[in-house]
Amino acid sequence: NQWKEISKLNYHRQNCTLFYHNEQYLYAFGGLCFDESLGEFIFVETVERIDVGFSDADITKSNKWEIVPTVKSKGSVNISKSIMTVLPIHPNKILLVGGLYKDQTYSDEVILFDFEKSEFSLCEDVKLEKPTCFPSKFFLFQGEFAYQFDNDGDIHEFNIKECSFKIVSQHRGDY
Repeated sequence: NQWKEISKLNYHRQNCTLFYHNEQYLYAFGGLCFDESLGEFIFVETVERIDVGFSDADITKSNKWEIVPTVKSKGSVNISKSIMTVLPIHPNKILLVGGLYKDQTYSDEVILFDFEKSEFSLCEDVKLEKPTCFPSKFFLFQGEFAYQFDNDGDIHEFNIKECSFKIVSQHRGDY
């Protein structure tokens, strides 16, 4: 019951999305990195992972973070975002949902990441009902549905069977 420091990422990131895959690897997607030479934050497209092993091994002795070579199935896939959320949909596939672009606008895109192929593809037929981000990162699963609050307090529902999103409750003022 204590915090332990692990190896540093290759790109110091804030607001990135983490995902623990296959009970072995911790992945980092997206986020922002401060570029000292430019004097500004840049969006990180690089995917990194660290092998934390299958057992209760001491994570502080794990390998270093490695950059994962990835491919994009189409040129229109943009992973230069922060504050994306993740939805596991298959043992080897996740959806990266929403997020914030450099120009401070939100995304309604849904991007599929396939761990076996290390491939990103844009789910052109699946979008959020509105551009947004999900600060708490993870959806709550209940049966065939998953739920999440966005940054405005609206509740989004993901239908697992239909692979679709809808807003089921809109925030109507102060809580």
